[in-house]
Amino acid sequence: IGYPVSHWFANIALFELDHAIKEKYPDVYYVRYMDDIVLCGNNKRHIKMAYSFLKESVEKLDMELKGNYQVFEIKKYGISFLSYRFYVGYTLLRKPLMFRIARKMRRAKDNLSVKMARGITSYIGILRLCNSYHFRRDRVYPYVKFKTCRRLVSNADKDKLRKAA
Repeated sequence: IGYPVSHWFANIALFELDHAIKEKYPDVYYVRYMDDIVLCGNNKRHIKMAYSFLKESVEKLDMELKGNYQVFEIKKYGISFLSYRFYVGYTLLRKPLMFRIARKMRRAKDNLSVKMARGITSYIGILRLCNSYHFRRDRVYPYVKFKTCRRLVSNADKDKLRKAA
């Protein structure tokens, strides 16, 4: 996560660059979240031109891009971005996060605390944003009940408000 205001600095520093790329290369899809950038399109030459422009612009800001960029077919490999893997028509959760969620669910089966319930409700929200029906059915719901977690968090927050008043 890093330093909290670093997100703001990234957005301020790269705001003009975002608009310049979108205006100069309208046929290239450009997505950026903080320091993760994805360029997509139907024409490799246009994507490479947009990447060159991006690299030059970033260097003018005294920053640098990693050299590990890739050009590949989205249909075959998907796009790995923000803990998801996006394919044409469906979205999957990346494996490291999937394993972490499954491990947390197994731990929560026997001793569910308020802190753990907060994490579980957050993870279930993440799982609802992708095609994870079978994962939820096999690795989440046998161990914890979402309603139980929500109720536990809600009651803890109500108690906290009562004590503060």
